Amino acid sequence: SDQGPEMVGRAMDEHLRQKKLKRDFALPQEHAHTIERKIRTVTEGTRATRLNAGFPEETWPAAIEHYIANHNHLHSSLDGLKLGTKPLPFGALVQYMPYSENKTKLNRFAAVARTGVAFGYTDTVPQGYVILDLDDLKAGKFHSTSTRAVKLLVDEHGAPIYPLHSVTKTEKERVRKL
Repeated sequence: SDQGPEMVGRAMDEHLRQKKLKRDFALPQEHAHTIERKIRTVTEGTRATRLNAGFPEETWPAAIEHYIANHNHLHSSLDGLKLGTKPLPFGALVQYMPYSENKTKLNRFAAVARTGVAFGYTDTVPQGYVILDLDDLKAGKFHSTSTRAVKLLVDEHGAPIYPLHSVTKTEKERVRKL
């Protein structure tokens, strides 16, 4: 860290403690330009990730974790490393299989897979996905679930679908208040 105001304070100390990370301060003027460039890359990547997904500003902590996880996965020099997950775009529409305690079927022949929005990755080994159920989001509930079985849904051109781009302003306000 370059000891900038956004990198010091109780909130940052608590975040680092939760993630079991140690802070490493740079010496004045030593590699400051490199540090600032990395911070700018992460800041701009997080902003673009969140805006592309259609999520409100309040979701930036999830967007930054998602951006960094995807960046590290794509730029890893550990070719043989098995992370257990494929990168997913933040906020993209997915079909997922809920864990057995979260499965609800109306009848024996009803589909078990649910539709949701990619929101992050779990800290477990093997790694899984954090998903927001689309029906819950439409009902104004911001409830996440985790799973390892996910399929990215794409449009006719093979591009990911971002369902929060198509929600009404009222629905976005409901999500923002949660």
